[in-house]
Amino acid sequence: MREVELKLEIRREDAARLLRSPRLRELAEGRPTTRGLRSVYFDTRELALAQHGMALRVRRDGRRLVQTLKARGPQRGAHFDRIEYEAVATSEQPDLALIPDPEMRTRVEQAAAGAALEPVIETLIRRTRRLLRHDHASLELDLDIGEVRTADASQPLCELELELREGDPGVLYDVALELLDEVPLRISTISKADLGYACLTGVPPAPSKAPAPALAPDATLDDAIAATVESCLAHVLANQVPARLGQDVEGVHQMRVGVRRLRSALRLFAPALPADGLAAFERELRWLGRELGRVRDLDVLGVERLGPLAERRGDDLALGQLRDAAHAARGERQTALRAVLDSARYTRLVLELGRWLARRAWREQPLDPDSARLFAPARTLAAELLEARDRKVRSLGEKLDTLELPDLHRLRIRVKRLRYAAELLGGLYPGRRRDRYALRLAELQDRLGPLADLATAQRLLGELLERVEPEQRDGCARAAGFVEGWASADVARATARLPQRWERFARSRAFWTQA
Repeated sequence: MREVELKLEIRREDAARLLRSPRLRELAEGRPTTRGLRSVYFDTRELALAQHGMALRVRRDGRRLVQTLKARGPQRGAHFDRIEYEAVATSEQPDLALIPDPEMRTRVEQAAAGAALEPVIETLIRRTRRLLRHDHASLELDLDIGEVRTADASQPLCELELELREGDPGVLYDVALELLDEVPLRISTISKADLGYACLTGVPPAPSKAPAPALAPDATLDDAIAATVESCLAHVLANQVPARLGQDVEGVHQMRVGVRRLRSALRLFAPALPADGLAAFERELRWLGRELGRVRDLDVLGVERLGPLAERRGDDLALGQLRDAAHAARGERQTALRAVLDSARYTRLVLELGRWLARRAWREQPLDPDSARLFAPARTLAAELLEARDRKVRSLGEKLDTLELPDLHRLRIRVKRLRYAAELLGGLYPGRRRDRYALRLAELQDRLGPLADLATAQRLLGELLERVEPEQRDGCARAAGFVEGWASADVARATARLPQRWERFARSRAFWTQA
């Protein structure tokens, strides 16, 4: 059976207020029920099931024992769409014979590879459930308060689950947005099992790179929009926890890339999308990207530039002081980013995007030649979009020998936008020509990247000098000049090889044509 569920975090002090919410009472059918649940998750000693995206638990619900296997499925917008196999159990030990799907049972057996299944995680929660009706759809609201335990640690838990029983998945977002108006809520991207495994291993969720949109060559434009936006939003949300924690600089970087890809996708498909709503999404995504960028810029300067230079020149006191100033500024910006990701504004943005995607709301527009293209092959519009961006890159790159620094910055931006378009739409055109084009485009972008790093370093170094003590400023100004010179040398080395990379790219054939 499929489990279609939206998960939200809620503070314990807000839980009672949620249950008293007038809007919740309007939507509710019947009286609420509250009960205690104890669940034990089983895995091999090497956690093989988790590594294969599966979670196997036995839950005691009153006098009943229920065994459940969940298989990780795609993240649809902000909600999960997972396969769930549930059966009444007679023992607190798991029995793989109870898994009704033979293929899934075989997958579990192969993952375990004969190793014993042992209890690894326990959850103890008090669940309050309300059945809701909204626009002819039925759903369950579960408020879970408790903790996740392992042999050596525990983690408190307070979350809200909205699970669709029947009807339109968009209703999950409708209800969540209405409740957000009454109590603070945060998007949750981690299951109870994921939380337990993180508690067990001490390893937080790792940053992840962008998944390729699931595009078939014969996809309609409507399907291409859905798959592309879904992929981009999944990339953003997959990095939400790593970005919020801030322990691995790649988390902020990947979440920022996800936001940029999402903005690029919306701009790409704008000719076929209704203008209503797009401006609001663009405004809010630009805000989110800017907040992520404030941390990422200091990561590039402080962690990737100042840190190694200060270590290499250990006797340069001023360089170390500049590095420390960058570290302090980064900490402040990370704290501000954490507040952003905890904010109602961010939660609302994700929920609005998720609802727009779940309902394919771009279909809600008058029928005209532009909107009619939604149900035509995606390759038609994709070829036009790729051709237009490719032409913009080539028109500027052909003058490479005469380009000044501002023009090179413009070329860098055009190359980046073309690369996003090629990555997002490339699934429509599988083959070696696409792969070769993508490789050469990436090489070209790599040569232009140091231009942005230099501009960012120049801006941030001036800001950092304002943070150091007045008596340290002269020495730090000299150190800042040294860092800027180092970044300038990187630009010189990169641009020296730029003509070669340009020639390689210029010879690439357009993969979106049949010729």
